[in-house]
Amino acid sequence: MEEIDDIAKKIERHRNLEIIISANNSAIGRSYVSYNNVMEQFWLLNSENLGSGTPIRDINNSIIGRQSGSVSTYTGDGKTIYKNLKIGEILIENHEGVHQLNTRNGIIDLEIFNRATYKPSNVEGEYATDIIIRRANDIKINSYRVLSEILKRQKDIDESKAQLESATEEEAKLLITQIAKKEEEKRNFINQAQTFIRKYAELRYQPILDPLQEAIKRSKIYNGVLIINGGPGTGKTTSLIQRIKFLISTSIEEYKQLTRSQKEILYNQKTSWIFYSPNELLALFLRNSMKLEELTADSDRVKVWSSHKNELIKTYRFVSETKRPFLIYNKSNGVNLFSNSSTKVVKIIKDLDKFYLSFQKDKLNKVSEIDVSTFAWKIVGKSIQDYIKGKGDIKNIEDLIRLYINLTKIFKEETEAIAEEYTTLIKTVSSRIQVIILKDTERTDTLSVLLKQWKSEAQDNDDDDDDDDIEIDQDDFDEKEDLSTFDFQGELFTKLKSICRKQALSKYDKNTKLSKRDKELILLIPEVSDQLEYNLLGQTAFFKKFFERITKGISVNILREIPMIYKKYRRQQLNLKSRNWKLKMLEDLVKKDKNSRIHSDEQALLLSFVNKVALKIYKTSQVEYKSINHSYLKGFKENCKPVIAIDEATDFSIIDLIAINSFGHPELSIVLPICKTINIKS
Repeated sequence: MEEIDDIAKKIERHRNLEIIISANNSAIGRSYVSYNNVMEQFWLLNSENLGSGTPIRDINNSIIGRQSGSVSTYTGDGKTIYKNLKIGEILIENHEGVHQLNTRNGIIDLEIFNRATYKPSNVEGEYATDIIIRRANDIKINSYRVLSEILKRQKDIDESKAQLESATEEEAKLLITQIAKKEEEKRNFINQAQTFIRKYAELRYQPILDPLQEAIKRSKIYNGVLIINGGPGTGKTTSLIQRIKFLISTSIEEYKQLTRSQKEILYNQKTSWIFYSPNELLALFLRNSMKLEELTADSDRVKVWSSHKNELIKTYRFVSETKRPFLIYNKSNGVNLFSNSSTKVVKIIKDLDKFYLSFQKDKLNKVSEIDVSTFAWKIVGKSIQDYIKGKGDIKNIEDLIRLYINLTKIFKEETEAIAEEYTTLIKTVSSRIQVIILKDTERTDTLSVLLKQWKSEAQDNDDDDDDDDIEIDQDDFDEKEDLSTFDFQGELFTKLKSICRKQALSKYDKNTKLSKRDKELILLIPEVSDQLEYNLLGQTAFFKKFFERITKGISVNILREIPMIYKKYRRQQLNLKSRNWKLKMLEDLVKKDKNSRIHSDEQALLLSFVNKVALKIYKTSQVEYKSINHSYLKGFKENCKPVIAIDEATDFSIIDLIAINSFGHPELSIVLPICKTINIKS
C-alpha cells in the first residue's frame, strides 16, 4: 500500500510536469490501480483531453477547432481519464476493491488501491490544495489544505534521516529523537487537519465530488426529476452544477444512445441547459463555479425565474398593450392567487384541463347538431358533421389534435371555396357602401372624427367584456385594425365589413351581437341595415364561423382559443367559489378588471398549460409541430431545454416549479435537477 508521503510526492511530480508544459487541463485527482493486471497511475481530468493547442469555440461555447499552441494535458505519467466517463465514475466512487469495466475489448478487472483528489494550484510552492486521500483497508479520510504542508514535514524527516549516515553516536541519538518528534508532529498535523480541511473544502468549488455526490450526479439520466436534499453547505449546488456538465458532455453516450438530432441539441450550450435561481445575488455567486466546469454561465443560461417568467409571457404573447389577450395584474403585492398547496394546485391544473377539453367537445357537438338542410353548402356541412360523429367520444387533447389535423386535410379545398365566396361578397357590399359614403362630404367628416376618436381610445369599453367570442370572430373574419396609424378609408372599410357581416349573419345566428359602437355606426350608415347579397353573405358567414373554423387546423382551434377558454374557466371558478383560489383577488380580476388581467400565478399556469399542449402536438405529429408558426409553439421551441436546474427550490411556489418543469425538451426526457436546502436542527 502506498504511503501518504509517496502519494503526495507523485502528485507534486505530476504538477511540476504540468507546470513545465503550461498545461491548461491539469489533473484533479489520482488513482493507483491494477488495470488488466498492470499497475497504473490514473490521473482524473476536469475536461476532456483534446490534445495540443487552444480550443476554438463558437458563440454557443461548442468546440469547433483548435489553434496551434502548447499541449493542454500532460500524458507522459500514467493514463489520463476524463472524470465524466464510466471509468471516471468507478474511480471517483471507490478508493478500493475490484471492479469490472465494460470496454470495447470486453470486460476488464480494475483493482483500486487508493484515490487522491485535489485542486491544482498555480501559487508557487503550493502545487495543490484541498487534498483528500483515501487508501484501501484504511477507514481514515486523510485531508490536507495545501500539498506543500505534507511535503515540507516529510522533507524535514528525510533530511534528518540522511544526516544519520554521517552522524556520531551522540548526534545519532539526538537525530533519532528529533525524527520521532517530527513524525509525531506530522501525524498530529494530519489528524488535526482532517476535520477542519474537510469542512473547508465542502464550502468551496470541488472539481471532484465525494462518492455519494458522484452517484447522485449520474442518477436518473434523462429519466424524470431528480431532487437533491441536504442541509446548508452539504454540496447540493456543487453536485447540481457538475450534473449539468455531465448531462451535456459527450461522455453521456456511454450511458444513453442518442440520435443525431439529440446530439445537436445536447452538445450546444445555447440549447442544452438553463439554471434558475430565486434571486440575482445567488445567480451571480454561482456563475464562477459554473465557468470552472466550462459551462457558459451567462445571462441566457443562468436566470432568475421571476424575471424570466415576465420575458416568457411576452415572448408567448400572452400580454399586450391592449386587453387582448391579457394585461399584467400589478396589484397582488406579492400575494399568491393560488394556495401554495400541491393538492390544490394540482386540482386547479386538472380542472383547467377538463374545462378546456369540455369546451372543445361542446364546440364540435354544436357544429354536428346544426340543421344544415336550408343552407347552400349543406352537402359540405353534412360531410363535416358525419366525420365528427364518426370519431366518437373525444377523450383527450391528443384526440382533438388528430381530429383537427384530419378535418383540415379532408375538407380544406371545399371550405376554402366557400370562404372565398364570403370574401368576395363582403368586399362587394362594403365597397359599394363606402363609395356612397365618400360622396357625402358631411357624413365623411363626421365618421372621420368618430373613427379617429375610437382609435385613440385604448379599448372599446362599451363592448360587453363577457363576449369572449368577439376575439375569435375578429380573427376569423380578418377584421383586425391597424393600431399604428390612422387611415380613414382603411378604418371605414374595416368597420363596414364588420357591421355588414353581423347584419347578414344575424339572419341565421341569433347569438350575433352588436356593440354600442356598432349601433352608433348603423345610425350614421343606414345602408348597412340591408343589402341584396345578405342572404348568401349570411350563409357563408355562418359557415365560416362554425364549419370553416374547425377545419382551419391546430393553430386556430387548439392554440389560439386558449386565452378565451381560460377567461371562461376562471369565471366558472369564481361562480363556483372554488376554495383553491383567493376568491377576493379572483373577483377583482374577473369583475373589477373585466377579465382582462393575469396574476403572476396565472402566468405560470398558462405557460405550463401551453407547453403541455405543445408537447402533445409534438408527440402526435412532428410535421405539424415543426410547420405551425404560432407564438406559443415558437416560444416553447426557443425556450425548452433537456437540462433544467433549479437552486433552492423551496424558494419557488409550486405552480412556478410546475411551469419550469414544463419546459423540458420534447426530444429528450425531462431532466430537472432541483436543489432543496433542508434546515437541520442540532
